[in-house]
Amino acid sequence: MNWFRNLTIAWKLLVCFGFVIVCLASVTFWINGIIKQNEKEGDYALSARSLRNNANRMRLAMLTMELA
Repeated sequence: MNWFRNLTIAWKLLVCFGFVIVCLASVTFWINGIIKQNEKEGDYALSARSLRNNANRMRLAMLTMELA
């Protein structure tokens, strides 16, 4: 860390702010990845729900045919 002590205050501030910006950018990309993954899982849940609804409709149709 001797190289850091030899820098001027302006360069130290620039290095520190650059590090903070890189960290914020990486967290932003990470959060966007999580959001996209949740959207995909939501699509799977909707398709599973629609399959279940269709199966229930078929059961209802079969029961009404048996009763008729």
